[in-house]
Amino acid sequence: MDEEKEQILKEIEAKTEEIKRLIMRMQIFTEIISHLRSRVSRAETRKREIHNEILDLRDRVIAWEQTKMK
Repeated sequence: MDEEKEQILKEIEAKTEEIKRLIMRMQIFTEIISHLRSRVSRAETRKREIHNEILDLRDRVIAWEQTKMK
């Protein structure tokens, strides 16, 4: 009976350790996802900035061409 009790306690301890490892992995994955979302957000912001810069440059070229034609 004592052996059975010890075996059950060892099994409980092993499962508790597995839960701790899984929680740690979840925290790591959550941090990675957060970091990647931040990087994607910065890239999207820069993409919008570049798009606006292109539009500004096109407007400048159109204005230059219009003054040149006059």
